[in-house]
Amino acid sequence: MSKKEHSKSEHDAEGIGNLLWKVSLRWQLHSKQTLDPFGITQTQYLFLLHTKHLMQNHTMITQQMLAEAAELDKMMTSKVLKTLEEKQLIVRTTHQKDARSKTLELTAAAEDLLVTVLPLLQKSDKIFFEPIFEKQIKLKKLLNKIYKHSSSKE
Repeated sequence: MSKKEHSKSEHDAEGIGNLLWKVSLRWQLHSKQTLDPFGITQTQYLFLLHTKHLMQNHTMITQQMLAEAAELDKMMTSKVLKTLEEKQLIVRTTHQKDARSKTLELTAAAEDLLVTVLPLLQKSDKIFFEPIFEKQIKLKKLLNKIYKHSSSKE
């Protein structure tokens, strides 16, 4: 077996989960390079985006609602929101009816940041996924199928 054939054989033997993980790490790094100049992480950006989407359908957003939308645990949600609050991108207040609960609002700075960052991330994704431009819709459908299947098993 030639070196090239051996290398190809090793690549083919790699598990799809491992490959998906490696691609995800590269995509996160690519996105990080876009977000770094704005001083926020991918997770912080997604929390702001989820909050904005939730605000379109609800008059009051709670940390619990955001945790469920982001599919992260309460502790992680609380830590990320604390950081966003320190950066003055989100305001947390005690819920009027439940003192244990916090409600959330985006600040004007967060709204401006989302308007600025969204097209940059879209451009970043376009560049990253360019090698599969023609097959992105199919890949998205396949990933959604895996996601839904794995969600039903929990």
